[in-house]
Amino acid sequence: MPPVTAVDFSSFCAKHWLPIQACTSVPRARARGEITPEMARKPLTNEDKNPNIARPRVPRTVKVGYRRNRIECKEIALANSAQARKRARQNVVRREQNTGRRSMMRTHIKNVLKAVAAEDKDGAKSAYQSAVSIIDRSAKAGLIHKNAAARYKSRLNARVRAI
Repeated sequence: MPPVTAVDFSSFCAKHWLPIQACTSVPRARARGEITPEMARKPLTNEDKNPNIARPRVPRTVKVGYRRNRIECKEIALANSAQARKRARQNVVRREQNTGRRSMMRTHIKNVLKAVAAEDKDGAKSAYQSAVSIIDRSAKAGLIHKNAAARYKSRLNARVRAI
């Protein structure tokens, strides 16, 4: 393997880490002010053309807004490929959705347990029916395992029937 050489990184496009003269997005970068005319006039050297140059892999950050009219944003470190950046954005949204769904399922389970503790048979039955629906949807969406869903329903049903 050839030795790694040191290079002046001001001659590289900040977006693609390519030499400025070889980058296809140079006109857009020049319009944004990322590339000065002095940098663009600098000729390519053999070091610039060398693929074994140590180029820093800087983690990129992206602001991700949440759904449902929330205005807060979060900066997350991402990989450098477009696919990995998209997966990271999707994971943020899905994590938020899963947290809400899991909370809703636990709330319905607690409602059944409260009705059982109060020995309200009709309230416990109606709460159990709504909890079963939510638990089944959670299992179908992959939020919990289907055996865990069956276990929750079985134990809740045993408590409701014991009243």
